[in-house]
Amino acid sequence: MYSYLLAAGSVLLLVGFLVATTLFQQRDATQRTTILESAPVAVKCTEFFQSANAYFARRKDKTIFWDRDYVIPVYFLVLTVVFWSVLSFLGPSIFASDGPTSYVWGGVYAIGGKMSGPDLAKYQSSTLFVVSVAFLVSYYRIISGLIGRINNNDIRPSMYHFFTVRIMKSCLLAIAARHVVEALPDMGNVLNKSAGDYPVGLAALGFAIGWDSKWASTALLHAIRNFLGWQSKNQREVDPNHLPQNMSLLEIQGMVEEKIERLSEIDVDNCQKLAEENPVIIWVRTLYTLEVVIDWIGQAQLCVLFEAATVAVLRNLGVRDIFCYLDVISCPEACAAIHDATKIPVALLKQHVTSIRSDPSFLRLDQLRDSLRPS
Repeated sequence: MYSYLLAAGSVLLLVGFLVATTLFQQRDATQRTTILESAPVAVKCTEFFQSANAYFARRKDKTIFWDRDYVIPVYFLVLTVVFWSVLSFLGPSIFASDGPTSYVWGGVYAIGGKMSGPDLAKYQSSTLFVVSVAFLVSYYRIISGLIGRINNNDIRPSMYHFFTVRIMKSCLLAIAARHVVEALPDMGNVLNKSAGDYPVGLAALGFAIGWDSKWASTALLHAIRNFLGWQSKNQREVDPNHLPQNMSLLEIQGMVEEKIERLSEIDVDNCQKLAEENPVIIWVRTLYTLEVVIDWIGQAQLCVLFEAATVAVLRNLGVRDIFCYLDVISCPEACAAIHDATKIPVALLKQHVTSIRSDPSFLRLDQLRDSLRPS
């Protein structure tokens, strides 16, 4: 009875989050409409504001359980969760004794002869154990992804298909991986580590597959190729010295851990992303003022232009954002001072004037910034 309740609970939890999707979107739509209507007239005339209006209009809420675009993918996801929940939570009772024999669960041992009776039931139960771990981890991932999509107003019908495929792929790969492990001595010795007579190491296999089935399948394929002696050609890895810098939001003045965490919730997790964002959208979706958001984006655009060491030198000279930088390099005397401090060629600094003034992200940001100036 307890297992039935757990299986039903996992399905109800998913349905609850799906219902919350509609409720949260409806409430969010009301709040953002109020905020947009409160904007100054000058701000409403800017391109960023018009773009934000179109952005929110594309994300109008729908009742996902009856809308024809959503009904099939949503119910298919629910049925998939029902199926694997029942198998996961009722698995021990299915293979508690000499239960049904199947190539899916028993693999090569289901052929008969070498293993039968309680031993075969135990092996089949261990296969379902790997599947159960993979399902639970995958289930956690889709719930986490659903929360993120709700928060980012990114609910589309195809999203539910991707969630369904993720669960199916994880569970089916877990079944195949369980049998492949038996054929690979090195991997089998590691994953079949036992506590008593039980291969508890298989939990790691199920967790890896449920968390990232693509990575797990690649690692499994690599192990099979090594076992068979096959040589595969791959592109060489990127030299770590040639990788771009990790453009953390900590490079922005005023960014503390709480603000970084809040921006990450709306999928703004680095300076490059922030530099190209619409400040009106961030303003509507957070508690930060439009002036603060514009200041952050102006700093981010300067951080994207230079490495962190050069940005630090400019900041020591009082050049803290892209607006100030453009003003400085537009003045010949100030441009010479920047050259002396940073060793950047003067010709390149002059070219920056042209490139910045033709950058759409900067132009729209500058327009919005001008709209906030007192008349």
